[in-house]
Amino acid sequence: MATSSIFISSVQKELAEERRAVKAFVEGDALLRRYFTVFLFEDLPAADRRADEVYLDEVDRCAIYVGLFGNEYGYEDTPEVTPEVRLVRALVGEMTRQQLQRALELRDDEHFRKAYLQPALDAGLIEMTIPDKPRSSRRKYRLTAEGYRRGRT
Repeated sequence: MATSSIFISSVQKELAEERRAVKAFVEGDALLRRYFTVFLFEDLPAADRRADEVYLDEVDRCAIYVGLFGNEYGYEDTPEVTPEVRLVRALVGEMTRQQLQRALELRDDEHFRKAYLQPALDAGLIEMTIPDKPRSSRRKYRLTAEGYRRGRT
């Protein structure tokens, strides 16, 4: 017997526990798990496709879409879009610090490093192309798998 998918959507940080609880409920119920599997976008591995395309493709495949709405759902300027996520969204391929700053329209080097670059590095969202030479003039930054996932969702 074929199963149908239930797509569970919400702001990832705000309602992560609730999404996991719905998934656990469906998987833990003998009748529901017989007919349904639960799809959570964050469970997908990084892919070489735009996140919005992947998201919409998965929505099309699912039989049921469950939207969990909290305080932050649907607003681009909420705390969900942190400086490091803005940096990740601006990063294309490999870019220098200066290119990233220009892409984000930020002029203050120190503010950029403290509020954007270092948090993104610390969170494992981006990495240096020459990690063993952090002061190299040829150094650039690129997304990690986690950065790709976070920036594209």
